[in-house]
Amino acid sequence: VYLYASGSLVFQLKKRPPDYQARKGRKDDKGLRGKDGLMPPEKLPYLVELSPGRGNHYAYYAYRHQEDGSDSRDKPKLYRLQHSITEVGSDCTEDGAIQLLGPGILPHHCNLMHSEGMVTVTPHGPDADTFVDGQRITETTVLRSGSTLQFGSAHVFKFVDPMFDQGGKRDPNAAMRSRHKSGSVPETTFDLRGDVHSGAALPASKSSGKLEMERGMVKPMIRGEQQDSSRSQDPSADRTELTLPASIDFRENSEDTFLSAIINYTNSSTVHFKLSPTYVLYMACRYVLSPTYRPDMSPSERTHKVIAIVNKMVSMMEGVIQKQKNIAGALAFWMANASELLNFIKQDRDLSRITLDAQDILAHLVQMAFKYLVHCLQADLNNYMPAFLDDPEEHNPQRPNI
Repeated sequence: VYLYASGSLVFQLKKRPPDYQARKGRKDDKGLRGKDGLMPPEKLPYLVELSPGRGNHYAYYAYRHQEDGSDSRDKPKLYRLQHSITEVGSDCTEDGAIQLLGPGILPHHCNLMHSEGMVTVTPHGPDADTFVDGQRITETTVLRSGSTLQFGSAHVFKFVDPMFDQGGKRDPNAAMRSRHKSGSVPETTFDLRGDVHSGAALPASKSSGKLEMERGMVKPMIRGEQQDSSRSQDPSADRTELTLPASIDFRENSEDTFLSAIINYTNSSTVHFKLSPTYVLYMACRYVLSPTYRPDMSPSERTHKVIAIVNKMVSMMEGVIQKQKNIAGALAFWMANASELLNFIKQDRDLSRITLDAQDILAHLVQMAFKYLVHCLQADLNNYMPAFLDDPEEHNPQRPNI
């Protein structure tokens, strides 16, 4: 039921989607509400801004919560959805409405309805550009936690339902599928030690699986609570979640040739996907860890074999960095691959425990490649802009000035 400001009352009857699952504990929802009958803000579903260039966006939320970070332009906007209709549009300025300004936004663009544990979005007309998971919608659509929601051509949000994430059933692969549908590109950022960083910090302790889905990274072997049997009574479900989307096999007697082809003979200037060595090397490690590689090996022998092959990879990577220490493009390429390989190994629950020495060397290689890269760029600058690197305190009449 929708009651618009103009006084018109509109009823819509929609079938629930076939895969809809009611949230657990619906009867106990009242116990989650406060004395005034309202749910606490942290339990409400919300939209969090994913739009690029947050510092100069046009969004304004008429119902501003300081705890949401909505008073800071440096943080993504977060909009809580109360148990009512939330209007979205350029002319929507009432309390609880979301005012958006920009290309493709209509004065009354669409309505978000939060009722009975479901949130739906209804475009205000055929011209209201509204997209769910990259698909344009023209009628009322149920939102699922993790879906992306786009208004116009510039405003992109992620829909999150804390109640659903905490207590409801969910498909562990749904978030990954929605990312592929929307065409977003997975991105990884990390420091020299290989620690993962993202724009929105997520707790790494009790939500490692959630962290993987949030970042869209290929890190199926995650340490920590996935090993906790209390999280799932069905062990086969965990095995499904821990399956890599690709695999690689190599002959044991060709191991050195295989690794050399990946590390020593990859042309950093022509390879299309710049992190391809990392992905291939990581899949090779997973292959050695699997029973497919030498089924007769004991667990102890397999562990020693994995350590040996990782050490060999790291040693070859150090050699190629030393060999190309005067080529800036190659240094940047291998600095990125060493850092990403370190990140993959640290996040893998099997490799992380047994490759501590290799992790230290990889962290050193990242810094070494960076140092060589700085020297290369300083040499180029010194050839063409020597004054740019001069100490301003030293007055040398023979040198050109800026």
